[in-house]
Amino acid sequence: MRTAADYSAAEVRGEVGAEGFSTRFRLNAPGGSIAIHLAVGGLHNVANALAAAAAAGSAGVGLEQIAAGLAAVRAVSGRLQFRRAASGAWLIDDSYNANPSSVRAAIEVLAGLAGRKWLVLGDMAELGEFAEAAHHDVGEFARAHGLERLYATGALAARAV
Repeated sequence: MRTAADYSAAEVRGEVGAEGFSTRFRLNAPGGSIAIHLAVGGLHNVANALAAAAAAGSAGVGLEQIAAGLAAVRAVSGRLQFRRAASGAWLIDDSYNANPSSVRAAIEVLAGLAGRKWLVLGDMAELGEFAEAAHHDVGEFARAHGLERLYATGALAARAV
């Protein structure tokens, strides 16, 4: 992440473990730096953590408390949650009110993992006149990121295939 900002992330790395995907990074702030562990994955969540850290820091919260608060964050049900399949493969559940940005973020996380990469995509609702184009664009994004298979579970999602 950019280092010119007052709050920035360095040494960002994602990990897959028994609990699913997590992210570790060093938070650089005006008061120093501290190791951060997020129980959620993706660079978009690092950006969210930086925004939260900046808000907390500007309110006078210390780095230790910021780190503890960020460590307590858990994924919303159906939003970038990792589950282990019976076959041993990882399944990413990003089914909660998906939108083009959240699907792209999930694809980027998936693309960064070792092994075969499959995506199951349902219809992204509430896109109005942009629905067909958005589904098509997400499919192109998935292919550009090396996903091997894309399964569609809806009439709009079929536009991604």
